[in-house]
Amino acid sequence: MYLRIRSSFKSAGVVLIGMNTNTTEALYILLWSAVIIGVAVATLFPYSNGSSGAPIITSGVNLYGCKFQQPAPMGIADYGITAYGQTYGYITSSFVGTANITSLHTNYYGDSNMSIQLNANLAFNATNGTLDYWGQNVAYINTATDTLNIIDNVWNSSEYNGSINKSAISGSGYVGTDRKNSTYYFFEYNFSQNPNGIPLAYPTTVRLAINSSINDAGEPQMAFSYDLGKGWVEYDKVTFKTASLIRYAGLEVNGAEYTPGSTFYDAEMILGGGGGGLNTTLVNSSLSLGLSYWNGRNYQSVYNAYDYGCDTEEGINNVSDNLVSGGTGVPVATITSGSGTLGSLWFYNLSNVGILSVNAGNGAGFLTLNKTYDGSNAILYSNGGALLTLLPGHYTIYSYQTNGMLYDSGTASIVGGSTKTINLTG
Repeated sequence: MYLRIRSSFKSAGVVLIGMNTNTTEALYILLWSAVIIGVAVATLFPYSNGSSGAPIITSGVNLYGCKFQQPAPMGIADYGITAYGQTYGYITSSFVGTANITSLHTNYYGDSNMSIQLNANLAFNATNGTLDYWGQNVAYINTATDTLNIIDNVWNSSEYNGSINKSAISGSGYVGTDRKNSTYYFFEYNFSQNPNGIPLAYPTTVRLAINSSINDAGEPQMAFSYDLGKGWVEYDKVTFKTASLIRYAGLEVNGAEYTPGSTFYDAEMILGGGGGGLNTTLVNSSLSLGLSYWNGRNYQSVYNAYDYGCDTEEGINNVSDNLVSGGTGVPVATITSGSGTLGSLWFYNLSNVGILSVNAGNGAGFLTLNKTYDGSNAILYSNGGALLTLLPGHYTIYSYQTNGMLYDSGTASIVGGSTKTINLTG
């Protein structure tokens, strides 16, 4: 795992970066990369880099250095900061954001466009220093026509107000100029059968992924994927051209410091306005958001979560953002209309979530919680087990082989702020 309390856990896929304000330590573990297959065709749409001014530098990052009240990007964000201001960090190969939508209506002076954004930093340490690129995987939704488009942006956070050099990046998209005269990378996926966007029929689930890897030439890559219920589609893969030796590369969360461009090393799954720094207002909604990362065995919900993002300018008003169970005990943010403040959602050290460590005798398979497998509730794992962030409660855990045969089952009571281990070894 990634937190000092579980420093004995070793698996591929996560690199630990330093876990509190007084001690600097590093544990480098092999980066594990998810591979997803898809296609891409280019158009354009500008999303904006949210850095409006250099934040005040402290011993850790200043979470209120950019946003104080709504309109703000609202949803889930992991900054690498605990409830008591301790800092931690990790590097992973993949983030996945999930939006379960029953209804959604926004309006801003007659404009019904809004965005659901998965945002993450690709950091790589090279012989010429630390470089950072901020990626946005965006579901752009017109809530009046209930249509969806898929867009990605990449911004250079390797320096303050950094720009993208056309010769230093390649993908299916283009390099253009934003309203601050900085250059950035952008791409809009072309749904050939639906040029105006995919029609949405509620309820629906939208999943977004950002994955990192290093190609055979030693160049870092950031891949953007979506899943609208028919499987994952990788629609764009961006390659960063570098002649320098790459020491490591991955998606980084780190609360101890800012990026070289004075932005946050955070990961976000948020709601915001319709692009270009615009805000919107939530009229009504019934939806939930989840944010998870690859921990080397499985996708695990972040264990510390704030309800607002800082690294994008598109904000939203009239949002009430609260912690609920995702139906199986996995924490998610439920979004409804109403007044809300910027603050916390859940924290391991506030005891409103705990960790379940599952040791399984079969090397790979899947788990279900509190009910047997029904075709939709599988938690895939590899390397002999899983780590799950869960709300406190009593759980029945079922372990399945990859062929769908039940392997073992057991029960565990999760206490907030602690880790419970269960052995399902057949």
